Formats: sequence, structure tokens, C-alpha cells
Amino acid sequence: MSRTEIENPVIFTIVVILISVLFSIFIQVILLTGTLMIAVLTGAFIGLSYAVVYLYLQRRQRDLAT
Repeated sequence: MSRTEIENPVIFTIVVILISVLFSIFIQVILLTGTLMIAVLTGAFIGLSYAVVYLYLQRRQRDLAT
């Protein structure tokens, strides 16, 4: 991906959620023998939470700099 694509908030959020879901599946299902559905839900929640907070702080920092 180019830099301009990852700066798009929607693409950034989707990428973060996918990475979080994959990481959560790896940890919960493969290492801890958990259920797949709980791993997907946990990863999606963590990814969405991180993306929202990150985008908020990035926008706030940009607004304070101007």
C-alpha cells in the first residue's frame, strides 16, 4: 500500500481490525485453544477501539499544530 492509502481513515481502520483479528485468532485458538467466534469478536473490538483512539489523537494533534 502506498502512504496515501494508509492515511485514509477507513482503510486504516480496516487494516488495523484485520491485523487485530488475525493476532487474536492466533493467540486464542492456536495457543490457548479458545473458540474462533470469541477470537474474531475480541480482535474486532480491540482493532476498532485502537483505530478510533489513534485517529482521534492524530486529528487532535493536527488541530493543535495549526
